[in-house]
Amino acid sequence: MHVSEHVSAEPDAGFSVREREKRTFDYGWEYEVATLISTDVLRPESVPNVVVGVVGHQPRAFGSAANELVTELLGSGRVIERVMGELSYFPHTRPDLVQEPLREHGTKLVMEYSAPS
Repeated sequence: MHVSEHVSAEPDAGFSVREREKRTFDYGWEYEVATLISTDVLRPESVPNVVVGVVGHQPRAFGSAANELVTELLGSGRVIERVMGELSYFPHTRPDLVQEPLREHGTKLVMEYSAPS
């Protein structure tokens, strides 16, 4: 029996290819983390940064993982006034996965947009 040098003890993990300066291959898990932070830019320390939800997933499956996280947070009865996200979630995921469920609960979305070229 031939044993490959690319064997993992984690059968649920997944591969990901990232192309930046050079092509790299990753294997493992990624996590989406929801963190309570202050919305007061003049007093960011007014609220301690507290993790309120975590979801693990295979690389590149962030849209469905973010949906799972949003579903758990909204299902817990929490009132979510505002959500800030990066380009991965706003606006690059399908709107029905993250944006629409939040808007239906009255949550304001703060999105990050690319600079015009």
